[in-house]
Amino acid sequence: MSLLKTTQIIKDPAVEDYFVTLRPEPSFGRYYQKHGDRFAEWFETGKVVVMDQAPIDPDYDLLWKVVFPYGKRSLKKIKSDEITKPIKNKKHALIRIFGDDVELARRFRQEVIRIDGLLFAAAAALFPGYRFLLEGSKITWRLSVTHTEGLHFDVYAGIEPGHVLRIFLNIDSFPRVWCLGDRVETVLAKRTLDKTWGNDANAWNKRITKEYGGDTFGVEPSPSPQHVVMFAPGSMWIVHSQYVSHGPLFGRRMVAVSMDVDPETMQTPDLLFANMPARLRGAIQ
Repeated sequence: MSLLKTTQIIKDPAVEDYFVTLRPEPSFGRYYQKHGDRFAEWFETGKVVVMDQAPIDPDYDLLWKVVFPYGKRSLKKIKSDEITKPIKNKKHALIRIFGDDVELARRFRQEVIRIDGLLFAAAAALFPGYRFLLEGSKITWRLSVTHTEGLHFDVYAGIEPGHVLRIFLNIDSFPRVWCLGDRVETVLAKRTLDKTWGNDANAWNKRITKEYGGDTFGVEPSPSPQHVVMFAPGSMWIVHSQYVSHGPLFGRRMVAVSMDVDPETMQTPDLLFANMPARLRGAIQ
């Protein structure tokens, strides 16, 4: 196990301090008992919630043996349902990863099912007021080396911008290093939001990512001011990745949760991502 048990945050004074660091608790139910609906408030308002030693207890001895083929972009990340579905041919994700090692593939598949269940349970415990739309939710496993990505705001192209809960879990023996920069309101406060911007929130994120200097891979970090965070092994963090600019600097093994939420069950429905253009035009201009 890594010697680093606590997430380290190197804060840039030029960037807002939006971190909420919580002490470890024995269960997600205890986290909610202590902090209640502040989890929804923190997420919807663009805070970054960090929980070291999350109560999930992955089988590290198993997971640290698994590495997705490096250099194959199709295996940068794999959806859980591609791992857990029945094996019918050699194109199955487990065959591509493990080859003839059937026993290791079987053990990995069972661990994916177990961890997925715990992560869904964590979301339900921390956000009991949310009604999750499971047909639009997914968990992805990222067990290949991730290098520098520029600061960017997430874009879910081709879908109606809804409310998407994002949870991340570091399952590696080494810290996962992220850079985190300005929130969307800070960036847009410096822009003239005229008619050329339109009303599509996803299009706004794509445009400001380009202007912000992000959306680049395998290059030097973005020049914009940014915090640097070393998420400790076993840590979990929750962040609205459409509102907070971010860019992984290095990592090897992570699980990422994306859960669609009925916007009507948000604590503050006006903060729905799709409403961002109208809301920020009114606030900034």
